[in-house]
Amino acid sequence: MAQYPIMRMRKIHSLSDLDGLGKHMERERETPNADPERTPLNERLAGTGDWTGDVQVRLAVAPVVRRNAVLAVEIFLGASAEWWKAGTEAEQDRRRDAWRDLSMAWLNETFGEGNVVAAVMHRDETSPHVSALVVPIDERGRLNARHFIGGDRRRMVELQDSYHRKVEVLGLERGVRGSVATHQEVQRWYAQLERTTLEVARDVSAAVQIEPPQTVVARPKEYARQQHDRVMEAVTPQMEALAQKARQLTFQVERQELQIAAQAQREQMAKAMLAHLRQVDLRTVMTALGGELDRDDWRKWHLGNEVISINGERFSGHTRGGVGAIELVMHAKAGYGVDEAIGWLSREVGADVAVVAAARHAQNIAEREPPVRAPERVVEHDDRTPRPNGRELSRER
Repeated sequence: MAQYPIMRMRKIHSLSDLDGLGKHMERERETPNADPERTPLNERLAGTGDWTGDVQVRLAVAPVVRRNAVLAVEIFLGASAEWWKAGTEAEQDRRRDAWRDLSMAWLNETFGEGNVVAAVMHRDETSPHVSALVVPIDERGRLNARHFIGGDRRRMVELQDSYHRKVEVLGLERGVRGSVATHQEVQRWYAQLERTTLEVARDVSAAVQIEPPQTVVARPKEYARQQHDRVMEAVTPQMEALAQKARQLTFQVERQELQIAAQAQREQMAKAMLAHLRQVDLRTVMTALGGELDRDDWRKWHLGNEVISINGERFSGHTRGGVGAIELVMHAKAGYGVDEAIGWLSREVGADVAVVAAARHAQNIAEREPPVRAPERVVEHDDRTPRPNGRELSRER
């Protein structure tokens, strides 16, 4: 069965929402779907535990905060339930830790480490997941959610593509495009579950008939026990039917929600694939080279003793710059030629990336070289041919 990464976002506009969210994330209030015995296993990955306070501290650097501004973005990162359960317990632990580290790296790279003000890995629910809080302050120091998460579905698809690329090394696949699941369908499943609950409640109410004693009861405790047993005998079948129905509907809901997540990740896949084929993300290459993103400028990377700036396909270092992944590897790996750079990309980043990078490099070289002109035709002259101006006119032989 295919196993998928999951990424969802929610905008937060008020501090009151933050307060409730923080109490939920830190388990300061009752959480019905969490196992209290496993709550100590939860890991705080960023922040102090005071979600509202951490947001306010980060907002202090922004010169202006509009009344209707997005103060923070809640981000949920997870994976298919089956993925967590595969393998031995030791393998599950290693996979969970690797996923946690890659997920946090993606958050810091995508939104800026200073903007990720809170994050916790919950291990007390059905499947482990990371819940994070991002204050969207751009490189100019302004609160600017649109800069990070955009204003339409295309940006969400780009972010889901980016997160998938980060964790696909762990065996997580992209969802299948074309799912017919919709949020309305999931809502219908929940409505059906609620109707079933109400119907069974009515059946139970009808089945429960407490018989009043006809006379003074000599043994009230025994009478109460008899009434209890009779009620339980009448109610148990309905309750078991409810539980079975609830399990079936819950399974359907979970399956539909997974399909929705997969469909969202596949939205506009053709455009995303074309963009991927046109060029290789140099930030991915820099990460593989061991580069570290500058804390203050998301365009700059520290690689050894050099600072390299990346702008799209172009990069520039202390001594020279270039275009594309091949030239970046050749710049970072002294003595590497094109073939060595392609081989390195294939080993360290992926064969598909190496192929795209090689094709793009060849295209860049072709675009730089001036077009080859056809040789001019050589014309020989016969000095005996007179010219109109008194000089002799050349004649082709």
